[in-house]
Amino acid sequence: MALIKKLEQLKTDAFAELQNISNPQDLEQFKIKYLGRKGIIADCMQELKDVPKEEKPQAGKLANEFKNQLTEAVNNSSLAAV
Repeated sequence: MALIKKLEQLKTDAFAELQNISNPQDLEQFKIKYLGRKGIIADCMQELKDVPKEEKPQAGKLANEFKNQLTEAVNNSSLAAV
């Protein structure tokens, strides 16, 4: 349950942070911070192995949805490089 709450909080924080980005350089740093190989979402994916068996499907689904939604939001940002 801890990872699920962490993911929900990260999702709220990430989308709030994304709304405040005003230039392409900050957008790139945001992408690295959340979506990079050593980013926050990758760390959460690593934590999935420690989640109790009965919570894994829900936590995994939430992590994947968060990653996909954030990737789409970044790619659709008016600051994204074309």
